[in-house]
Amino acid sequence: MTVPIKIDLNGTIKNPNIVPDYSSSLKAVSGKVLESQKNKLLNSLFKKDKDDSSKKENDLEKAAKNLLKGLFK
Repeated sequence: MTVPIKIDLNGTIKNPNIVPDYSSSLKAVSGKVLESQKNKLLNSLFKKDKDDSSKKENDLEKAAKNLLKGLFK
């Protein structure tokens, strides 16, 4: 992950003063982490929904087969 860090350069050539601004970096990192966690949650929810729907289809198919077997005995 790439994180931008803003810096302020003050002083003279012989005595430079470098001050990093971590507040913008913190916002960028927290936004990326939040987005990543949100995507993980959504993916897990949709995967569960797909799994549940395929299980329901299998249950429905089994019930239909049992019903047809009962009719043709």
